[in-house]
Amino acid sequence: MKKYEYKKEHFKYYKFLEALRKSGDTNMFGATPYLMERFSLKRDEASNILAEWMDSYDELETVLNFNSVAPLSVRTETIRIWGDDEYDED
Repeated sequence: MKKYEYKKEHFKYYKFLEALRKSGDTNMFGATPYLMERFSLKRDEASNILAEWMDSYDELETVLNFNSVAPLSVRTETIRIWGDDEYDED
């Protein structure tokens, strides 16, 4: 039984997390600060979004077509590589 369910309004965050995962720049258990910085979220909100993504990963992989998500490089000067629309809901 899942503790967290994904939320459609969080799709842009899940796409960001998948791009971050593909980059290999961080262990995903440490992804909360990346969400906080990129989207100006508070720690508890970012932690809950990360937990939703982790707990619903298999389902989200299909729903959001994670195969089409490109890796994100956070080693550049800024996390913002694409425009905000890259992570907007479809």
